[in-house]
Amino acid sequence: MFQDLLQLVCFSIAAPLSQLLCCLASLPEAKDIFVDQQVLRPMIDKVWAKAAGESVSEQLAQAVCLAIAQHACELSLYNTRELNSALTEKLNGGAVDAVSARDLQTVHHLQESLRMLSLVNPFQSDHACHLRLGAY
Repeated sequence: MFQDLLQLVCFSIAAPLSQLLCCLASLPEAKDIFVDQQVLRPMIDKVWAKAAGESVSEQLAQAVCLAIAQHACELSLYNTRELNSALTEKLNGGAVDAVSARDLQTVHHLQESLRMLSLVNPFQSDHACHLRLGAY
């Protein structure tokens, strides 16, 4: 359902959706929504979409960051690599144009997401993984 809504890039849908995703991202019970790429990847893709606006982009980036902080230890190695690639691509394509305070905050959330993914070791226990990531 969320991935379908993310396909509709208009402010009237994207704004409340980004707020909802931001709230859900920090909940352990929402793990199933975020551990595959069906939601996280479209969220990353919609950051800096012209129709979404700066505030939605910032909220989506924050939601991605919160989801990775909460659920990175449950991501598969494949998904970790794919998300790493998507974040790097997004930062390389949009960070250069970041001029407003909101854009800079969006860059920060995406960079922090990338940093947390780099700390994930798929061969360590969940407890060790969570200790390594720390709190966001």
